[in-house]
Amino acid sequence: MCGIAGFVNSDPRRPADSRLLGRMTGVIEHRGPDDEGFYVNGNVALGATRLSIIDLAGGRQPLSNEDGTVWVAYNGEIYNFLDLRKTLISHGHSFRTKCDTEVLVHAYEEYGLEFVSRLQGMFGFALWDTRRRRLMLARDRVGIKPVYYAQTAAALVFGSEIKSLLEHPEVEAAVAPGALDALMTFEYNPNRASFFAGINKLPAGHYLIMDEGGVGLHEYWDASHSAAPILPLAEAIEELRGSLRHAVSSHLMSDVPLGVFLSGGLDSSAIVALMSESGCRDIQTFSIGFKDGEDYDELAHSSAVARHFGTNHHEFVLEPQAIEILPKLVWHLEEPIADEAALPLYFLAKLARDYVKVVLAGDGGDELFAGYNRYFLYQQVGNYTRLPYSVRKGLVEPAVRALPALNGDGQAAKLIRRAKKLMEVAYQPEERRFSAWNRVLSDDVKSLLYSSTMAGSASSADPFARHQEHFAHSPFGDPISRSQYVDLKSYLVDCLLLKSDKVTAAFSLECRVPLLDSALVDLATSLPASYKYQQGTTKYIFREAMKGLLPESIRTRPKQGFILPFGRWFKDGLMNSAREILLDRRSLQRGYFDPAGLRRFLADGTMDDRRARAVYALIMFETWNRVFIDERSTPKTHRASQHGLALAAGS
Repeated sequence: MCGIAGFVNSDPRRPADSRLLGRMTGVIEHRGPDDEGFYVNGNVALGATRLSIIDLAGGRQPLSNEDGTVWVAYNGEIYNFLDLRKTLISHGHSFRTKCDTEVLVHAYEEYGLEFVSRLQGMFGFALWDTRRRRLMLARDRVGIKPVYYAQTAAALVFGSEIKSLLEHPEVEAAVAPGALDALMTFEYNPNRASFFAGINKLPAGHYLIMDEGGVGLHEYWDASHSAAPILPLAEAIEELRGSLRHAVSSHLMSDVPLGVFLSGGLDSSAIVALMSESGCRDIQTFSIGFKDGEDYDELAHSSAVARHFGTNHHEFVLEPQAIEILPKLVWHLEEPIADEAALPLYFLAKLARDYVKVVLAGDGGDELFAGYNRYFLYQQVGNYTRLPYSVRKGLVEPAVRALPALNGDGQAAKLIRRAKKLMEVAYQPEERRFSAWNRVLSDDVKSLLYSSTMAGSASSADPFARHQEHFAHSPFGDPISRSQYVDLKSYLVDCLLLKSDKVTAAFSLECRVPLLDSALVDLATSLPASYKYQQGTTKYIFREAMKGLLPESIRTRPKQGFILPFGRWFKDGLMNSAREILLDRRSLQRGYFDPAGLRRFLADGTMDDRRARAVYALIMFETWNRVFIDERSTPKTHRASQHGLALAAGS
């Protein structure tokens, strides 16, 4: 794992400022503390910070081809680089290092822009072609590694993290239109525009070209529906088992120790099992639990997996006071993601860095193999709308409305809320139902919270628009596969993978996700939904593929989810801290929320996990403002280490 940063001045006669490039790379030193390098030539500046994983002595970046006409700054791992290297050598290319970075410049020479389609791995890179005066920014197929860019009047500015771009004098820190409404709707921002106005996320599976013809985006990969005949289930299980083995073994290439984030669920446990089967020894595993949150805690399951495979196991127990590190967390996340799993992940990454430089994680398994019950529920919404109108209006809906309102997160309360929500979303257009089912705040609650200015801004930016685009472009016909595709293109890349990359990078730790291996993604998206969700079981084919490789108690476990006992924590005292932060004079004067409505919302005594998540989203947004907006007036060297920033009211 590394970090990249740089810019190309629009005026070719304007020389690049090497001191500016130094500041842009310096602010992301945590991504690559082992080395740094710069390429400055005319109006072009490329910088890189390096975390040495392969070819520790070589591979310094930016790196060039033989004659110095192609340069690259790169973040990631190319898992098929040895095969590519062998082919390129046979075509006459000479290599000076043993690292995967050098493959990029020679593959570009050999195959042109489409060389990126040949890469299997995770990556974000900037490549400069001196002969063609062409800049190429590229991001891996599913967006495991981030790339941001901003096109200003003076330059195209880019980097692995937003803080690099904010060092550039042409890039300002301000909230992007619609970003806050997206956060309060989904807990993350699914739009191509980042949370910062003028700063964009390079979409997964895309590359950007800047040359004399201007700046343009190009898609080189998208999930597609295979036209090949569907394999019988038994054969598909065997093929998947082989693909899983290959994916995990390919992700073990390293010259440094590796570990695993082990939750005790199917995905991470499968990775440990396949590592063990491949002969990997001294596996380090890391798990987290919650104080006073036993019903959320998976330590018993992760410990059982660790004992079964004989790993070197490490555990950490999270307490409510952990919320005090939010300023540090937001500084590294950059975009205020309200997915509460980022908080335990922060402490898990901190623990892991004491033992390893590379960790494997189970991200992607739920999106590829239908691990969320919401996929099935979305399908059921469609079935419900096909009932005769008289049955729905005359029998079902009156009966559901008559159900009592139950507080808390008990099973009965959840079922009643789901039934009422099903009715609520059923009459929306199909392309909005899935997004509406997953929303955090209803329009009624938003109207209570938003100021008139914010309400006007939200009305002009539909938070569902990006999801609807993905539905429109989905190549899949059945509801489960369509909703999986939307998650693959939005929730996975803009929330889960962003969180995993940024939080692990905070501790100079590389995170690999073998379940998102290129070949495995292609296989998973070719499988029919009936193979993934069968007999009321999520991830059916994945579970069958792991038969005999995992203990049955783990292989057949229902998904629990990496969530915090927020409802309980807020009831037990965190709510007072939340009120101090959100009702502070600074917070209220920002103008996003109606003070009276916010007070009413925070005074409500009901506190289930969904409501707690909404309060957490509000806290994350206020923290983001304090870290990135309020602190813009302080020296940049101070902003680069926000470790002392307090959350307390009036701080």
